[in-house]
Amino acid sequence: MAFLGVKELNQLQKDYEVILPFEDRRVKNSAYELSLGSEVYLTDAKTGKVEKLDKTNSRQVDINPGQFALLLTNEKVHIPKDKIAFISIKAGEKLKGLINVSGFHVDPGFNDHLL
Repeated sequence: MAFLGVKELNQLQKDYEVILPFEDRRVKNSAYELSLGSEVYLTDAKTGKVEKLDKTNSRQVDINPGQFALLLTNEKVHIPKDKIAFISIKAGEKLKGLINVSGFHVDPGFNDHLL
């Protein structure tokens, strides 16, 4: 198994539109940096409802210590059936105490926003 480099990732995007919307500036170190979408669910939310984010607020989410959040990506990903995608969190976020507990890969054939 081999990992795709920047050139291969860009070619895959051209051939299959793996990420929509796609921004060239988000390709870094052979990876694509996904962004926060419009929905967040916080386990300690008073209402128990999904929080809707829009362009009028800061689009910053505060997750209290010991709590979980489900975050929807802005981008929709389409993983070809002969590929698998890996999910990681930037080291800077990990050092703040944020961890990924949802899994570390995206299955072949997946086609939707990541949660």
